[in-house]
Amino acid sequence: MAFSLTPKRKIITKTLGLNSLMDILNYFPRRYNDYTTQVLDESSDGEITVIKAKVIDVSPMARFQRTRVRYTVYLDYNDIELKGVVFNREYMYSKLKTGTEVIISGKYNHLKKEIVVNDLIFSEKIKTDEYLKPIYGLASGIANREIVSLVRSAYNYASKANLLDDIIPIYLREKYRLISRKDAYNYVHNPPNKEMLKQAYRYLKFEELLIFALAIIKTKYERESIAFDKRYVDKELIKNFISSLPYSLTKDQVETVNDIINDLTSSKTMHRLIQGDVGTGKTLVAIITLIGACTNNKQAALMAPTDILARQHFYNISSLTKNLPFKVALLVSNMPTSEKREVLEGISNGEIDIVVGTHSLIQNQVNFANLGLVIIDEQQRFGVNQRLLLKTKGKNTDLLLLSATPIPRTLALALYGDMDISTLYEFPLGKRKIKTKLIMGKSIYPFIDEVESFIRNKRKIYIICPQIDNEENNLHSVIKVHQGLVDFFKGKYKIGLLHGKMSDEEKEQIVTSFKDEDVHVLVSTTVVEVGVDVREADMMIIYDAERFGLSQLHQLRGRIGRGGREGICYLLTSSKDENVIRRLTFLENCDDGFEISHFDLKNRGPGELTGVKQSGIANFKIADIVDDMKIFEVAKVEAERIYPSLEKWEYSKLNDKVNKYLAKNVEVIG
Repeated sequence: MAFSLTPKRKIITKTLGLNSLMDILNYFPRRYNDYTTQVLDESSDGEITVIKAKVIDVSPMARFQRTRVRYTVYLDYNDIELKGVVFNREYMYSKLKTGTEVIISGKYNHLKKEIVVNDLIFSEKIKTDEYLKPIYGLASGIANREIVSLVRSAYNYASKANLLDDIIPIYLREKYRLISRKDAYNYVHNPPNKEMLKQAYRYLKFEELLIFALAIIKTKYERESIAFDKRYVDKELIKNFISSLPYSLTKDQVETVNDIINDLTSSKTMHRLIQGDVGTGKTLVAIITLIGACTNNKQAALMAPTDILARQHFYNISSLTKNLPFKVALLVSNMPTSEKREVLEGISNGEIDIVVGTHSLIQNQVNFANLGLVIIDEQQRFGVNQRLLLKTKGKNTDLLLLSATPIPRTLALALYGDMDISTLYEFPLGKRKIKTKLIMGKSIYPFIDEVESFIRNKRKIYIICPQIDNEENNLHSVIKVHQGLVDFFKGKYKIGLLHGKMSDEEKEQIVTSFKDEDVHVLVSTTVVEVGVDVREADMMIIYDAERFGLSQLHQLRGRIGRGGREGICYLLTSSKDENVIRRLTFLENCDDGFEISHFDLKNRGPGELTGVKQSGIANFKIADIVDDMKIFEVAKVEAERIYPSLEKWEYSKLNDKVNKYLAKNVEVIG
């Protein structure tokens, strides 16, 4: 018999996006309220406490604000009479009979002998003294108890229907002392105690990470099993190109270029990630890769997340390859129709060898004659589907991803385990000298003289704000800050404005003006984080710095000091939060992208790890690829051992889960 839902439960599952029985069982609690009973005494005054007591009497129920109610439960707690003030639990009122034993959680007032009730539970429902209540993510109109009931019904059905049978072989469960799959799902939703909850999490995390590790391995092996004739790259041409550069490649760049040439001349497609701090020369390696692909009579595409960055790449590639027999074109959304038509025709008939663009490259009307290489810059800014769409415009297309948000190698291998990873540590032109200062305050006026001195010396300034207009009143906006500076300087200096709501033409115009002599100060949102290369810019002021992740702040300050002079970055915050101050103080004293990444990993907040949270891969139901790295490393070792035998009967259930995972996450892994 199929698992059936009442009309109310159908509404709940639809609202929460639960489309199957396993979706319900995988809707794990967000947290657990601990109702282990405590001893109540004078030291409990003002604290949240949990007690077990008997009902003596209940006051009449009072109504207020139309739909709200209040009543008082008189309690016997170890022969001491207490009052429990209850709000809005009307459905419990009739059940609170004299002599009923209850567990109450709430803030205790010792003088009044009163508890303001946060939660009230009938003790007959609790089989142990240690009670952990699961608290689920809720939506409007849905109560926690309704989800508890729904999950319990789903579990009972799945258990009887043998849908929670073990998929991990018994030898592995015994090796790592894992409880059964059935018990894990039971305890995670209905934990008898903290130890069993811990064991439930151990099993579920291991299972999820083992499936993920097997999916990565299977994807990599299947891709590498597709072999074709070895390809050709004109190594002499590449060698001459490198020799013509006005500077030498770093050791890291040389090693990475050699690895890429080996990829491009092998009988298998390249699937590589290059990560490195701002200024480590990823773009030059990408250009050499583009040239290599073109020497094999293949077309190459480089996709960037913004119009500004795409144009910068186009100008750089065109300049560096002007003496090579390759035609380079730009494809962005705001091009004149006739020019765009000409580029599309050149792409389709093969006249264009290298095309640089934005999301425009993945549009249906873009058809390549012979696409052999795709490079994605700032890859974490693209959705996984977008990356896949461009790659599938060619056959056996090589893929190279670039990321300026460096993460530790172990995490990179976890997130991009099906890729080869190259890391650039050295700086070709030397590391930029950027001093960072944390300013506790909201205004730049205490150092406005320094700002004006920079302008007089023809050194340009970025000012970064977290919002365009006053969406949040307590934050600085580019509109307000820009107008304030215009009013302050009274036309003495030209102040530019840049934000995401401007058209591509307007953005291009203001960036060009900032590069030239016209604009002295550019007030902007984070749209300048990538792609704006102004060698005269040596100062950056970031308002409300606490609103940005450390890696993003590091990327932003990478916009200054590009002309060889020392740069200065001011971080302004009015926050008194100790964690905020600790984070920003760390950034003030650290200019190493990898160290910043390590710090983010240990002290991260939501969304701070750009490369992780936006990777599309780290979307686990219960595991956390950062916190559970040790579990993942064990799961990865076991996955390597299992994979050669994955098709065997003993792994059939596990293999089925891997295949279902891949079918659901083809864009993520592919």
